[in-house]
Amino acid sequence: MSMHGRPALIVFSLAVAGAVLAGCAGASSAPKSAATAGQGSPGVDTHGAGVSAPPSRAAPSGEPSQVVTSSGRVGETIAPASPLVIRDGTVTLDVPKGHVLPTFDSVSSTAESLDGFVASSSGYGAADAGGASVVVRVPSNEFETLVRRIDKLGKVEAQSETGQDVTAASVNLSARIANLKAEETSLRTLLSRAGSIAAILQVQDQLFGVEGDIEQLSAQEGSLVDRATFATLTVELSPRVVPLPGPKRPHQNAFVRAVKLAAHNTAVAARAVVLAVGWAFPFLLLALGLFGAWWVRRRVIRRRPPAPSAPGVV
Repeated sequence: MSMHGRPALIVFSLAVAGAVLAGCAGASSAPKSAATAGQGSPGVDTHGAGVSAPPSRAAPSGEPSQVVTSSGRVGETIAPASPLVIRDGTVTLDVPKGHVLPTFDSVSSTAESLDGFVASSSGYGAADAGGASVVVRVPSNEFETLVRRIDKLGKVEAQSETGQDVTAASVNLSARIANLKAEETSLRTLLSRAGSIAAILQVQDQLFGVEGDIEQLSAQEGSLVDRATFATLTVELSPRVVPLPGPKRPHQNAFVRAVKLAAHNTAVAARAVVLAVGWAFPFLLLALGLFGAWWVRRRVIRRRPPAPSAPGVV
């Protein structure tokens, strides 16, 4: 080969090698770009027309929840919250008579010492013999401590505790609120660009509905968080009824007990005789009347003179 052909051959070889390397690089980056395009613009078709985004779903407990806005873009990520458990309990205490009010004060002070408070209270009956009911709320991590201290204030007649995990419900509400806030932002943007009164009224109507939904869901979420943050314990206080001691009987020896037993049996026998005579008294009167009539008749018959004998009869 001539000296003039060698530089052309070298240039041609370098061009072929560069084309091969460029093709390999494009093939390796094509799937990644397609995947990125498929994830980065959900809800937009190939012609650029927007479509409604799929509804967001609540993430399971312990996993972050991604919120999809109405424009089709992935919104803010809600971090997994700590477990939210609503804890409720009821304790029925039997306290001595006259100690209901002091025990009531002890329950209130116990709750306050654990950074809690009295939610409600009520009483019934007289001041010295009536009962009371008090509802206290303390932080959930102090609930067991509260129950142990309350149990020492009286005799526990009944006790119950319940727990409800609302973590998933809280995450779901947070995701729905974030979606609605993104929709609210979009509607406010449309409202600022509306060019006619009809369009303004239509957007305002939708905006008011979204704002109402946000307020309602925010109230539900706040209620869940509040009930999970502070546990609730209902304490029922009832006065203890102490039976009165019976009269003490003096000690008696065997002779005295025998005499009393004989007198008691004699009285019982006499009472039986009197009852028997009372039941038989009418019959005794009837028998006595019949006997008297028979005796009078007999006396009358004896006093009659003998009948005269007939003449000629010796």
